[in-house]
Amino acid sequence: MLDDILSLNPWLVAVGVNTVFLAMVWIAPKKLLTPAGIVHAWILGVLIWGTLSWPGYTVVGFYFLVGSGVTRIGMAQKEAAGIAEKRSGARGPENVWGSALT
Repeated sequence: MLDDILSLNPWLVAVGVNTVFLAMVWIAPKKLLTPAGIVHAWILGVLIWGTLSWPGYTVVGFYFLVGSGVTRIGMAQKEAAGIAEKRSGARGPENVWGSALT
């Protein structure tokens, strides 16, 4: 079944996969992305899946999750020192595209 899905047009699969994943991000209680960040992440995700398929998408997704986790580590100390990420670590469009360039 997975082979059947992956054999479809990669751009249609990209739209479906990103819509499902980012819908979960939207309703998650812990905000990882701002609303604008979700839109930009959707566009980036479609581009990544459409061009690099699931291996490239997996690398970018792993990078995002690890980066979000690292941001949350020591948040209280960072906030006390005045050096915390804005928006409690939620990523905006600038973070999405900055990470994509990395």
